[in-house]
Amino acid sequence: MTVNLLRAVREAGERLGNVRVASLSIDPEERSEHLQSFRARLELPPQWRLLRASHPLRLREILQELRFTAVVRNDGQIDHPNVVYVFAPSGEVVAVLPGLSLTATDLLAAVDQARSGGYPWWRKYVLAVAAVGLALSAWVFVATWLKRVRLDQQQAPSIEVS
Repeated sequence: MTVNLLRAVREAGERLGNVRVASLSIDPEERSEHLQSFRARLELPPQWRLLRASHPLRLREILQELRFTAVVRNDGQIDHPNVVYVFAPSGEVVAVLPGLSLTATDLLAAVDQARSGGYPWWRKYVLAVAAVGLALSAWVFVATWLKRVRLDQQQAPSIEVS
């Protein structure tokens, strides 16, 4: 995944502008030496930050905040989604991109969204408006149905039993 991110960053080039790139190790046993070896092997630029949590509990907190799930298999390997997070300057996650199929175009679009402050101000209200619309629709449906039931009851022929 880091290879794909590196390729996308290089392809985007100057169009990407001034961004900070970081890779977070999700291995709670990760050591600085391993990260430096990783940097050398992939020829990552010096400004590319390689991060690890200082304590497994802190790593778990970070992953929970990101809603990132990692599972340790019986053989000790870690299964996890290959995703790239793009953050706005405010710290808000504005995009979660597929790490294995990441393109420079996708990365540039996400970075542009992050620079504009994330989502438009109105986007957070869309769900609330949709919920109100759904509630009103349900109310109209129930009111119409009840009216129909009452009309059917009024128009039903009465049967006398003797």
